[in-house]
Amino acid sequence: MRGLGTKFSGMPAWLFGIGLVCMPLVARAALTTTGSSRVSFAATGSMGMRISGTTHELSVSDDGTTIQVSVPLAHLVTGIDLRDEHMRDYLGVAAHPNAILTVPRSALVFPTSSETSGDATGTLELHGRTHAITFHYTAEPTSGSIHVSASTRIDMNHYGIAIPAYMGVEVNSRVRIETTFRVQDR
Repeated sequence: MRGLGTKFSGMPAWLFGIGLVCMPLVARAALTTTGSSRVSFAATGSMGMRISGTTHELSVSDDGTTIQVSVPLAHLVTGIDLRDEHMRDYLGVAAHPNAILTVPRSALVFPTSSETSGDATGTLELHGRTHAITFHYTAEPTSGSIHVSASTRIDMNHYGIAIPAYMGVEVNSRVRIETTFRVQDR
């Protein structure tokens, strides 16, 4: 739907993403990101519309009790500059530059010698609002770090984000977010 890259493209879909969602992981008290990361979102809409976006920026912090994954939203791209501008407006990036997933360590199962996976609940702060989310994650120990992947769906309505629509084409309020990243103990 490249031709629709005008006023409705900015879908905050990715939100998320963002990556947000995904940051489950790791087992000790001082985790830090290492290597490359990826946060992506996929949104659909009426008339077969599909929009996806990505960023490779993400940070993880760990205070021993909670793990936070923060995704700077200004660097999320969909492949169409004008759509990206609209998306940033819908997300209110100027006032709320990051999507932040906060998860209690106790909600996660940390891998020791083999891959572990599960569902966990945390809170996602996006567009100035915080809402509980559940996500699925996999964590696998590899060469001194832990490779994490996670996915979830969010509803833009929970975060007060206007649903993008243009000329009869409207984005669905539910957006899929996926992330992968590596962490290691400091």
